[in-house]
Formats: sequence, C-alpha cells, structure tokens
Amino acid sequence: MKSFFTLLVLWLYLSDLTKTLCSFDAKFSSKLQPFEPFTVYVTNNLPNNSPPLFIHCASGDNELGNHKLYVNNNFHWSFKLNFRQTTLYFCRFRWRGRNVAFDVFNTGIGDKCEGPHGNLCAWFVKQDGFYFGNDLPPRGLTKLHDW
Repeated sequence: MKSFFTLLVLWLYLSDLTKTLCSFDAKFSSKLQPFEPFTVYVTNNLPNNSPPLFIHCASGDNELGNHKLYVNNNFHWSFKLNFRQTTLYFCRFRWRGRNVAFDVFNTGIGDKCEGPHGNLCAWFVKQDGFYFGNDLPPRGLTKLHDW
C-alpha cells in the first residue's frame, strides 16, 4: 500500500510539473506546441531586371549563411519549435544600397504561419517593402516592413 501511495504522490507531482512547464512563459501563444514543424520561405519579388537580393539568415543556434536571390527565386528552410517556444530566426536583406534586418520567425509570427499547407511562413520582398503570408502561391499578403 505504501508503494501505491508513493506512486500516487509522484504522479501528482509530475502532473503538476508538466502543467507548469507547458505554461512556462505566458507571453508565448498557447496555440503553438513545442517541437511543432515550420518552414520559412523568402522570395525575391523585386521588379524584373533588378539586381539580385542578398540575404543572410540565422538563429542563435543555426547559421544559414549568405544567399544571392535573383528575381522570383527563393530560399527556404525548415525547423521545429524548441521546447521553451523561444525559437527565433532573423534575416538581413540588402538591395540597391538598402540594408534592413528583422525577425522572420518568432512565436508571434509563428501564430500567423498556420495555413492550408501546414505551418508556412512566407516572406515576399518587393520594391516597397516586405510582405508576409502563410500560403504558396501567395494570397492575402500583409505588408509588415518597409525598406
């Protein structure tokens, strides 16, 4: 009987610990789950005959390197959300003397990536700024950043 009581107390403790860990940080969306897969696309939608777009993307753990994107070309990568739901990727964009950097994925953006093809975070670089959507081909894009 004593071992049953010990197992019951241990189970209750672990159950409470699991609840605490799953709600570790209230600022993150409860909609996202640890280890959930995501794919980020960055597509050059600059005008035809434009010079190439140069991008450099990374996270705290993954260096994705420098990439040269010609018009209508893209760069993409996939990953899984970490346990604490703090995964963050940023990119620096260079084109015609302009230089802009911002997060292309964080938990706030991740909430908006759920679409008809899973968790797809699609960025489209245009002459007037940076547009975001969650579908390919793009539909209903939202401009989030200027050059």
